[in-house]
Amino acid sequence: MPSPTNKAQDNSIRENVYRVIRENITSLQLAPGTTVSTQELAAKLQVSRTPVREAFIRLQKEDLVEITPQKGTMVSRIDLTRAEKERFIRESLETAILPLFLQNCTEPDLKELELLIEKQKACFAGLKPLEFIALDNQFHQRFFELAGQDLSWDVVASTNPHYNRLRVLTVQNAIPDNFLNIYTMIITFYFVKQLNAEGKDGN
Repeated sequence: MPSPTNKAQDNSIRENVYRVIRENITSLQLAPGTTVSTQELAAKLQVSRTPVREAFIRLQKEDLVEITPQKGTMVSRIDLTRAEKERFIRESLETAILPLFLQNCTEPDLKELELLIEKQKACFAGLKPLEFIALDNQFHQRFFELAGQDLSWDVVASTNPHYNRLRVLTVQNAIPDNFLNIYTMIITFYFVKQLNAEGKDGN
């Protein structure tokens, strides 16, 4: 019987292999339509083939790979219909939690978000799509956290692999103002809230 320590190490290896392969797919380092070899990935990650096969099974359930018996495993094509549904979930949740964010946010919080936007601009100008996406995700995660809805962010982060790949593909052709929309909306609502509060105090 394996010891608890060995079992924990095995679980850690499985999770790490799954996370690395998933990130490579969602960042397009493994492009849609690419055939992936269990043996090659195992050698690259310096693990046995078992955790790689297990990762493929998990990724198949997320529709990120297609496993065909006797042929192998291929990174799935981007499903535009699913990407749109994932985008809808994300934007619906962001809209829903905006009032909660406004209740909790402070000027330092806004400065923190503004700094993330400035870093995104630099990545955008430097044509660094992966860094841009990572910062954008950090921005939105912080938005959810400040609203006290970190669990909702966990849901978003785990259910948008097709939308994420689409974002990486399109970021170089995007207009910089597009990724400022939510920040502009936040700032506008924040100052409206401040004005309303001042109006009540004046009365």
